[in-house]
Amino acid sequence: MKFPISENDPQRVEFVKSLSILDTSPGENLTRVVKLCHSIFDVPIADISILADDREWFMSAVGLETAEEKREHSICNFAIAGDDLFEVPNTLEHPEISKSHLVTNEPGIRYYIGAPLKYDNFNLGALCLSDTKPRPPLDERGREILNQLAQMVVREIRIQRVLRESLALLAEQIRA
Repeated sequence: MKFPISENDPQRVEFVKSLSILDTSPGENLTRVVKLCHSIFDVPIADISILADDREWFMSAVGLETAEEKREHSICNFAIAGDDLFEVPNTLEHPEISKSHLVTNEPGIRYYIGAPLKYDNFNLGALCLSDTKPRPPLDERGREILNQLAQMVVREIRIQRVLRESLALLAEQIRA
């Protein structure tokens, strides 16, 4: 599957690495956001996806059996290419996404919407909703709710970063 890559993708990937969030526990708040998405939007799959250089890591997910996927299969590549919600009511009708491993194999995604997780000047990944059947586009209220939840995810990632850095600084001062 061909997917868009922004000019600043190498810097974005380095920023993602600098946050030290890959392969960490999502924590209670991020898990709660994903569960809320699952319930509010009545979708079988809801996740927080973080895109690294060669993989999509699911920071928290409901309805997925894996913790990561090869980046080349990730629909979230399209979501992080812009700053607005990226929605595909029927993935089989999209020329590139229809080729994704996530569409052609399990879980057989047919509907996708992703809200970019914008942290400073970089889209880390997306808060995603997926279904195994096509769906009509999300209404304005639903779009606003998803955007607000995505902002909560970014805020939680910021808080986790500050806590990690503060604890490291405290540990350093104790050793000194």
